[in-house]
Amino acid sequence: MSDDISQTIKPNCVPGRKVQPVLLSYCATFLKPEMLHVYRQVTGIANFRNIVATRHSENAARFPYRDLVELQKSPWRAFQRIWHRWRGERVPVSRFEANQLDRICRKQGVSLIHIYFGTEAARLLAWMARVKTPVVVSFHGADVSSSLTDAEFARVCRYAKLILHRSDSLRQVLLQRGAPQDKLRPNPTGVPIPELEPLSEGFFSGPLRILQACRFISKKGLDVTLQAVKLLKESGQQVELTLAGDGPERDALQAMARQERIDSSVRWVGFLDSESLAREYARHAIFVHPSRETKSGDREGIPNSLIEAMAAGRVVVGTHHSGIPEVVTDGVNGRLIDHADPVDLARVIREIASQPLHAVLMASKARETVIEKFSSAACIRQLEVCYNEALEQ
Repeated sequence: MSDDISQTIKPNCVPGRKVQPVLLSYCATFLKPEMLHVYRQVTGIANFRNIVATRHSENAARFPYRDLVELQKSPWRAFQRIWHRWRGERVPVSRFEANQLDRICRKQGVSLIHIYFGTEAARLLAWMARVKTPVVVSFHGADVSSSLTDAEFARVCRYAKLILHRSDSLRQVLLQRGAPQDKLRPNPTGVPIPELEPLSEGFFSGPLRILQACRFISKKGLDVTLQAVKLLKESGQQVELTLAGDGPERDALQAMARQERIDSSVRWVGFLDSESLAREYARHAIFVHPSRETKSGDREGIPNSLIEAMAAGRVVVGTHHSGIPEVVTDGVNGRLIDHADPVDLARVIREIASQPLHAVLMASKARETVIEKFSSAACIRQLEVCYNEALEQ
């Protein structure tokens, strides 16, 4: 890698094309498999030239991006980590790495900086305090948990021109933590609208196919889904459950499936690319997402996979948690249960299966909802409005 990493970026000049303002998107890891929503946003920006800076580049084949710069690591990185962890502090981005960000901003004429995730902004506080370019920070859910201290949160809010949030419920949490109301702007992460493979009443005449796609972590309620499948089978319902994703709870969940003697009814397909996941939506009737808040305060924004399932014209079942009720209206375009409870989840799934015509109507309405409010195109336009507002301040 060149000593001057900004030279690895192609200049923003194409003959005959108007020069666009330059955006620097900072994403500490670009990208983990579950961060498809970030990739869609980064690649969807149309009216800015978007340079992405990262500390760790992963899954480049799955998430290719031309204007990507991986920052060089500080030679003192290991000592820095030991020192801050010994003091019980968040490990900040080093001055060595921050200087590289400065060079990119200067040599590429960066007009605006977007930092993904509040917890990563907390690692960049020293840089945010001195950088002259306007900064926006987007919060996505987990980054407003107790791991972000009140002092860190206050400083992030002080240095950011705008604070973006994925749902209105997340906005309320940010306000409760002291975010200035005049800086908050909505930033839902939309999904592409696929060609429709219509749901029909025939989907409910054989074994009931249920899908959940997510990272395997506590807030997703995967254990609740497994317990609900056990209850459905005990009531005589034929069920096939597909779990798409991976994560730290995979081994425990697989052990639970064996213990509950439902492992023969569960498919574990791992993280899927967009095309493979689209095929899974098409072959399933019901998508479940029994989300909940964890003890540490980790919560959803609006689950992207739930919106994708709605866009694919499937029946969705979620909880009255975080931003889910902002998308799903119970009995209209999906079903909601009050809490991540397996008894309630099994009950609602049985009700859906017993009323196939109503299920098909809800699925159709779900797709209409996403087209109207949560398409990628609509959400990107909204984000670029926020960018232009930050530039004008």
